[in-house]
Amino acid sequence: MESSLFGALAKVFLVKLVLSGNNAVVIGLAAKDLARKARRWAILLGSGLAVIFRWVLILPASYLLHIPLVRGGGGVELYQNRQFRRVSPWFAQG
Repeated sequence: MESSLFGALAKVFLVKLVLSGNNAVVIGLAAKDLARKARRWAILLGSGLAVIFRWVLILPASYLLHIPLVRGGGGVELYQNRQFRRVSPWFAQG
């Protein structure tokens, strides 16, 4: 029980770490040409809004995942997307 809990927490932590790194890159690119004072405000505001938006979007998503057919529909959609990637020339590997 404890090892599965720690494994799940480690996965959540890793996803949050990757998303935070992605946000930092986007905010940095958006603020790189601003003046020093404006850059500082842009970074602070962008980071704060990223956290707020993440929470605002997580709450309805977690609610929707408790509806039984939404999970099944999401699974079907993921499966169809996997099939599409296999035959689509846009996603050709190599």
